[in-house]
Amino acid sequence: MNYVAALLLYTYGNTTSTSPRGEVTLEQEEAAFWTLVFINYERNWRGVYTDRMPKLFSLIQTFEKRLVREVKGVVELMKEHKLNVIDCFGHHFISLMASTLPFQFSARIMDVFLFSGEKILFDVLVRLVQISRDEILDQPDTECLFNFLKREMVQRSFEKYTSKLNFLIPCAQTETLRRKD
Repeated sequence: MNYVAALLLYTYGNTTSTSPRGEVTLEQEEAAFWTLVFINYERNWRGVYTDRMPKLFSLIQTFEKRLVREVKGVVELMKEHKLNVIDCFGHHFISLMASTLPFQFSARIMDVFLFSGEKILFDVLVRLVQISRDEILDQPDTECLFNFLKREMVQRSFEKYTSKLNFLIPCAQTETLRRKD
């Protein structure tokens, strides 16, 4: 939740700040607070953080089904190594991807998430796994596979595709945002 709050404060501070040092005003802090309320109640994200995390487990279950359907071999390899999808990918959902992505890109994902919901998280994560599939399947042991999925995959993808990051956010979702403005 701290990553989400920090991302919101960063976003509001950088887009509306008149301070030369980028300081966050009380109004920007209040906007970030009400956005957190919206995320937790309107987007039903509170269940990601509550006791037994029912929303998180539901998200992981949906994500795992998409991985099985859209990225052949990855979930099977994880199961061979006795790795759970939640252990490798849960942090992306808990932080709305703000803990692993550069802030500017996280802010774009947050915009789409606020407008159209959690589908953006699935879409981006599945794309990251798709472009990293060969590297995932080449991991020599359980520890390397776990570290790659949890820590290295996102960073390496950004290093390789820095100039083509728009492909991670589906065009239909960003087009819908533009039309609503």
